[in-house]
Amino acid sequence: GVGPLGVAGGGDDGAARPRRREYPHKVFVSLERLESSSLFPYLVVNIGSGVSVLRVDGPGRYERVSGSSLGGGTYWGLCRLLTRCRTYQEALDLAEVGDSTMVDMLVADIYGGGYGRLNLSADTLASSFGKLVMKE
Repeated sequence: GVGPLGVAGGGDDGAARPRRREYPHKVFVSLERLESSSLFPYLVVNIGSGVSVLRVDGPGRYERVSGSSLGGGTYWGLCRLLTRCRTYQEALDLAEVGDSTMVDMLVADIYGGGYGRLNLSADTLASSFGKLVMKE
């Protein structure tokens, strides 16, 4: 079956098993608090194969206000195309040891440092894969 990270899990047969990961920026809100009027309106961002942004105005009152076809499906497709990895876990493992600054264009690559007028630090991402189209 598919594990909590979308990775095909395995039994004792040596197949890939998802590792449990901890994410430091989790937000948990009780159902009672969600149903109170003090939180409305709020946005819910759901990242799956694509991305949906919902505005929630109250219990049972929500509207999809935005979204993108660029999401987890795009990431997984690019990983398979560029690295030939066979599992989602393998893609995550490669991402942990890789250096995105080798291919991603940062603010410093454009301005030679930060861009103070917009309060952008030098290490702010400007364009994913942007260095791949720069002239050498």
